[in-house]
Amino acid sequence: MRKVFDKSISVEGTGENLHQLRKSLGLRVVEVQRFLGLSSVQAVYRWEHGNCLPAYEHLLGLSALYNCSIGVIFRRS
Repeated sequence: MRKVFDKSISVEGTGENLHQLRKSLGLRVVEVQRFLGLSSVQAVYRWEHGNCLPAYEHLLGLSALYNCSIGVIFRRS
């Protein structure tokens, strides 16, 4: 069976990273939402509060918006 999720990734820590990256660029949550084409800001808040991880396509968009690699977004446990 193929491993789908690396359990060493901290969902909460990744959320903190996402929050810090957004704030460091002076972006508002609504700007991230619009850039990613999301229907509401709730997904961005869930990611930043460490409730869940973004889907792969959103990780690609976030890495482009924040001008960093996907590896920088994730925080290991």
